[in-house]
Amino acid sequence: MADNNADELRKLADVLDEAKRDINLAREQCIKHKHLSIRASRSAVQAARAVAAAVDLGFAEIWPQGLLWVLSAMRNPDDPDRPPATIQAGEWKGEVLSMTLGSGCNPDGTLRDDTALQLWMWMCLFLRSATTIMKAGAGGFDLPSFKMDNQGRVLGRDGKPLPVVEKTDPRTGEPAGCELKGPAARATDDYDEVDALEHWRCKAADWVDACDVAADLIRKEAEATGDKTRRKQKTKTSAEKVEIKNQVAVESLWKEFNDLSEKPSPASCGAPEGTTTTRGSQSHAYYWAKKYRPDKLPPVIDSPDAWALIRERHRNRVKPRHKK
Repeated sequence: MADNNADELRKLADVLDEAKRDINLAREQCIKHKHLSIRASRSAVQAARAVAAAVDLGFAEIWPQGLLWVLSAMRNPDDPDRPPATIQAGEWKGEVLSMTLGSGCNPDGTLRDDTALQLWMWMCLFLRSATTIMKAGAGGFDLPSFKMDNQGRVLGRDGKPLPVVEKTDPRTGEPAGCELKGPAARATDDYDEVDALEHWRCKAADWVDACDVAADLIRKEAEATGDKTRRKQKTKTSAEKVEIKNQVAVESLWKEFNDLSEKPSPASCGAPEGTTTTRGSQSHAYYWAKKYRPDKLPPVIDSPDAWALIRERHRNRVKPRHKK
């Protein structure tokens, strides 16, 4: 990633810090679970979009490959080059080529509000795998558990198992995943106001921790990106310094050669037999320097052509100044 990407990653980490502060403030101020859920969810949407933007910049520490696949599937569901993903829901297991969370993405690829919130809940599960010091039970509040029977089947709100049905693409008629037919019953359905408020306070606390982890990971990625760029720049600068040093050495030898009171002959310069040169010849100067100034001749100059190339680069680097 380019150096400007490192700056963008740092900005995204700052966005996560802002979301963390807002969620903490909501936990302190809200006395009703509905108010807390609205305020915390708005900040969670902001956090999810920040993480998705980091993934677009090449960041893969959060849900490696998985989040990239999900974003690709929602933005471009018909991509034939995307490999399928294996998903299991209860007794059903199969491969899917695309998926949609909530209402999906906007035409520009940004996550819609409900999609961002659902994706954030899944992000949190993977973020917690990046640390070993999370609170006890962290993650149990992101996705309230479904009510299930003894066979592991998800129950509906009427207490009966929900059937798992395959979805088909309306355009092609091909299988496009699966879904539970009907609304599922969750453990939180039986909560009163006190229980619901405490549940949301715990959920908000977990979201704060997730924002912390994500911001820290993204900042580390930004630093690593900046270090890579600086190393490349340093290597390039070192090569440029060597090139300039070679040019200075060649120009100094060239001047010394042309300042000689008598023109050396090709033979006295060590030039191959049959070489004919005149005063000012770069070929003549190369053989003279090779014979009489070998300690000053850069090792990269191993032929008259290499000598001429170094001088050409020097002339291109040093532009003559014209008097007005």
